[in-house]
Amino acid sequence: MLPPHIQKTLEYFQWVRVTGEWLVLVCDRDETMTEVCRILTAALAPVDKFSGRTATLQPHGHVSVVAGVDDPFLKDQAFVVAFMGLWMNTGEMGKWRSQASKILD
Repeated sequence: MLPPHIQKTLEYFQWVRVTGEWLVLVCDRDETMTEVCRILTAALAPVDKFSGRTATLQPHGHVSVVAGVDDPFLKDQAFVVAFMGLWMNTGEMGKWRSQASKILD
């Protein structure tokens, strides 16, 4: 059985494949971001593309991995947010929540 955080990341990834949404995984710290990127790249299909911190899934959908301190970068695109890690500074979460069209548990 996979650790819960890995299982949750893979579930989010599959959700994007089904819905075609743009999912932004907002990480609490650099170590979480590195681990989430590793999980994401391992789960990519050969036809998917990964550049920087964003995966483009075929036939549709995107997954981006960011740090909580980053600013939202999708100004004209609806996106969904999931928060990864153990959040102590909920202020950083607020800017992502206010921009997202939906928040996943």
